[in-house]
Amino acid sequence: MKAPAIPPDEELRLEALHGCRILDTEPEPAFDGLTNLAASMLEAPIALVTLVDRTRQWFKSRHGIDVIETPREVSFCGHVVENKLPIVVLDTLEDPRFFDNPFVLGEPRVRFYAGMPLRTPDGHVLGTLCVIDHVPRAPTPKQIELLGLLAAQAEAQLESRRKDAVLAIERKRVHELNQGSEMLLECLEEAVVVHDQRGVMVRANGAARRMFGRELLSEITGRSTLDELFTCVREDGSPFPTHRLPSAVARGTKAPCSEIVGIGAPGSARRWLLVRAYPVLIDGFVDTTVVTLAEVARDGTTKS
Repeated sequence: MKAPAIPPDEELRLEALHGCRILDTEPEPAFDGLTNLAASMLEAPIALVTLVDRTRQWFKSRHGIDVIETPREVSFCGHVVENKLPIVVLDTLEDPRFFDNPFVLGEPRVRFYAGMPLRTPDGHVLGTLCVIDHVPRAPTPKQIELLGLLAAQAEAQLESRRKDAVLAIERKRVHELNQGSEMLLECLEEAVVVHDQRGVMVRANGAARRMFGRELLSEITGRSTLDELFTCVREDGSPFPTHRLPSAVARGTKAPCSEIVGIGAPGSARRWLLVRAYPVLIDGFVDTTVVTLAEVARDGTTKS
């Protein structure tokens, strides 16, 4: 028996395989449907979707066999991974690689094998879609073509899994970053408000909520500028135009902006704030705008 050799791209191949997060998962209709079709189209009793790990081949889908995995060193599919090409063995007893293989001499008594590689977009072979028979066979070119088409469907399923796994990791990373930034914002003594790409307020730390006299974040978020919360005036007492407020200017010019802004509600004393807005650019576009607010005296000096 000739054991399959380890291909040169083994580590990258295993990284791609594990990146799919599919090993040791439960059976799924998307893969079981392919093995059922493969067995039917080639009139074979056994069809498998195999994934070749470092020391084993594991069956994501199996038709006509109960075994879940077998050692890689005695696998037929390991040879497909090694050569990165389809393998069709008409009679295993006539093939020097397999004539004394334990799965030829014993159960499931493999006499015919046809395996199609399951490739990643980068060309790494993760496993096979294969069919097996207990008697020698000579499949037609049309049957081999159909098996290749089914293998392409299995490849698409694996690539979809890989992309889903990447997205899940990215979502987790973003969630952790958001949690970290929220904690950082809450630790700051300076009032901070964050605007999203549309210019809408989406975050306000505790210092900002206290400055605005709002206990709930929902009382601040969803608005675009300070004048949706307060009456805003210039230093000369004239109304502050919405489009000239720092957050709007910074978002429009993609450059930092600062202004002294007077705020107050009807019947309340006016307070003066130094408002600084900093646009955060990604690929040349404003992703978020960070606005800091510090209460200042009428002469513009910061209050302690």
